[in-house]
Amino acid sequence: MKHVVEVCFGPNCSVRFASDLLNEAEDSKRKDFSIETCGCLGFCEEGPNIVLDNIVRTDMTPDHLRFLMNSLSDLSHLGIS
Repeated sequence: MKHVVEVCFGPNCSVRFASDLLNEAEDSKRKDFSIETCGCLGFCEEGPNIVLDNIVRTDMTPDHLRFLMNSLSDLSHLGIS
């Protein structure tokens, strides 16, 4: 199963370092993830935000994103998606 990471690039997330999240996701070079950008998700006060497999995640950091991606990759290897 391919996981989808959408990084919000609305005005507020952009100034709150959404580009760092995009760089983290792209640098992982994982084939089980599709990395995309999206417009404002409407949770501006809690940015930067992402959508990971259709679930909005707020107050993201590159470290938190790496942890989530590693966790999902580990589960996928066990046959759990």
